[in-house]
Amino acid sequence: MNRLSSFLPLFFVVGLLPSALAQTSRILTCDANATPPVIKAEGITERVGDMVLNCSGGAPGETVTGNFSIFLNVNITNRVVGNTVTGVVFTIDTGSGPQPVATPGVLTNPSGLVYNGLSFQLSSTGTALIRIADLRAAAIELNLTPNANVTAFLGFNANLVSLSNSALTVGTIERGLYSSSADTLICSQAGSPLPTNLTFGNLLSGGTSFASTRVTEGFGDAFEAKSQSDNLNADTGTRIIIQYSNFPAGAQLYAPDVVAGSDALQPTGGGDFGVAASGGQYKPSTNGSLLLARVLNANANGAGGVPVFTPSSPGSGAVSFNNVNPIALTSGSGVLVYEVVDSNPNVVETAQFPTFLGLAPNLVSGSVITTTNVYLAPLSTVETGTANDPIPRFLAVTPLTDCTILGDCNASYLPGLYVDTSAVTITAQAGSTYQVAYVIINNKGGGVLHWSVAIEYVTGSGWLTVSPSSGTNNGGFRLGRIWQTSSSMAVRSRASRQFPSRL
Repeated sequence: MNRLSSFLPLFFVVGLLPSALAQTSRILTCDANATPPVIKAEGITERVGDMVLNCSGGAPGETVTGNFSIFLNVNITNRVVGNTVTGVVFTIDTGSGPQPVATPGVLTNPSGLVYNGLSFQLSSTGTALIRIADLRAAAIELNLTPNANVTAFLGFNANLVSLSNSALTVGTIERGLYSSSADTLICSQAGSPLPTNLTFGNLLSGGTSFASTRVTEGFGDAFEAKSQSDNLNADTGTRIIIQYSNFPAGAQLYAPDVVAGSDALQPTGGGDFGVAASGGQYKPSTNGSLLLARVLNANANGAGGVPVFTPSSPGSGAVSFNNVNPIALTSGSGVLVYEVVDSNPNVVETAQFPTFLGLAPNLVSGSVITTTNVYLAPLSTVETGTANDPIPRFLAVTPLTDCTILGDCNASYLPGLYVDTSAVTITAQAGSTYQVAYVIINNKGGGVLHWSVAIEYVTGSGWLTVSPSSGTNNGGFRLGRIWQTSSSMAVRSRASRQFPSRL
């Protein structure tokens, strides 16, 4: 349904009656403006920009009374108790500083907020400054369209009030999370040893298998701590959830408690993503630097729990990180949750961390390739204002690869697809037996390359077989066909490069 068409009649000021024009009161003109921030396209409860109405030209000391309305082109997702919206900071300044509005805001539909009977007295110069802040919106309803806007439509049906600029852009969406993996955890017969003393350094030096995950923000302030402006009245800072699955019985996973980001004194890393192997080192600063703290006891969606580390105040001494904790696995699946506890909102930051695998020898036969998924958290599908759902919250949107942001898509530590692109031609006479041809695939980079094959038919369909249709690292596939009539044709194959567990 077109949201705009459903509420346009509510926006415009009722025409002035002749009797009103005859009064000595003057028309109060309110000029509306907003500075739209970039907000996360995956978000359900994104804080949009403040809306400011600069009103002037009214009669000094006059009382203005009317119904003030705000409609968005997406759902409003502040907390709602009954039909009363909470968390919105609505103030009016008539010369004595901003004063909170006591009139409750009522949610009249999922995208409409109305303050019925709003009343205030103009200043001695006939002015008022109205500000609406911390309104939250379901940005995900814009379907991840780059640079799409959240729009607010304002209405004030009070006599002798003229509202200009009633349609305001209050937010522009961009993806908030990008990610890549330098490897995939593969459970093999050889197993993976664990040291007696489980620390980050000992796991690295002891030869424990690990796979690194890298996360990158899509714009400068996409990763924010709870104390930063986007998280006013929020439950947590930005969280990232990592979902693990397909692990065999007996597998153990460990992850660092704290991850120092790209602008820390020493970023955390396993040594396989172009950063030296280190548990990381961090020093609090005025500008901030990216720091992720693990959230223990979070639920399966990434909500609840408390970060294990809180930074000290700027100017405090440097802190080094070496602690790890297990990731609980149930039926081969588990979750890891990190929360942003510090960041610099003025630069695009990235962070990486290894997940360590402990596995006794001969617990599996052959090799088991596991799965890892990364999302902004907490995860939710609730796109309306509610009383108890977490703020912020996000739809489970698979991130795009961050190598395009960081410029390392061709780096040697990432998988690289090589396929022999020579045309494959199979020729046979009628009645011939099953004919085959082979295509070679190699991983020219690091980590683990997962590849798959698709057949594009020029004419007909179903006359060609491919085996296997997918694989890992170096190998290839076989094309086959039983010929019924004399024919000669070229077959083109397509292999798709995949970053492990990401694309």
